[in-house]
Amino acid sequence: NVPMSYGGLGLWVFNQRAYYNSYRRGQSSHMTESRLQMLESIGFAFDLGQQISCAADERWRNRLTELKDYAEQWGTLNVKQSRNPSLYNWCQRQKACYRAKREGKKSPLTAEREDALRSIGFLESIEMTRS
Repeated sequence: NVPMSYGGLGLWVFNQRAYYNSYRRGQSSHMTESRLQMLESIGFAFDLGQQISCAADERWRNRLTELKDYAEQWGTLNVKQSRNPSLYNWCQRQKACYRAKREGKKSPLTAEREDALRSIGFLESIEMTRS
């Protein structure tokens, strides 16, 4: 993946993806079958959605592991901002996502992530603080 900040190369990569998307939808495009084959032969990634999703899932799992380690060290899932500001912020985000989901609002908290949080007692700690 080449970001747009790489100047000409970044713009070229961006354009290839845009051409590909138009071509795939049957719209007018600079993408041709031969260009598509050449780009595929070098492993060009046209759709980064899956890669981004996998990276986000990995970061989320790393945070969950960090939370488990924190609980082991401090004996609590109640992360103190002064001890670990970034983990504290992540926990606040998980709590907000869980509450939104519970209220029927849109939330990025998947069932898998909810189960993982529940398995370590994190969600129960939220319920106890709301009572």
